[in-house]
Amino acid sequence: LLSGRLDVAAYVGLAVQQHAIYTALEAAGARLARQDRRAAAVVLTELHRVPAIEEDLRHLLGTTGSPRPPVLAATRDYADHLLTTAAHLTLWVAHAYTRYLGDLS
Repeated sequence: LLSGRLDVAAYVGLAVQQHAIYTALEAAGARLARQDRRAAAVVLTELHRVPAIEEDLRHLLGTTGSPRPPVLAATRDYADHLLTTAAHLTLWVAHAYTRYLGDLS
């Protein structure tokens, strides 16, 4: 990816996995924000990635005419785990930190 050698289809495959992950992470964060007043300091909608990923997928799938790739089983398992972090603010923060900052770097 960073070397620029992946084609559009490979990037779309990655974006589909990221969409599943961020959808779960952001849903868990929203649930935490409703249930735990401390969450307001760390659940920041300004960081949400789902709308941008969806826009990218709409554009990229429209240019390739390809069907949307499936979410991998490992991605689904991770997304399911992320949903469980809504019960534990510290666990959610650890995953959010990894995703939002790790994915940027």
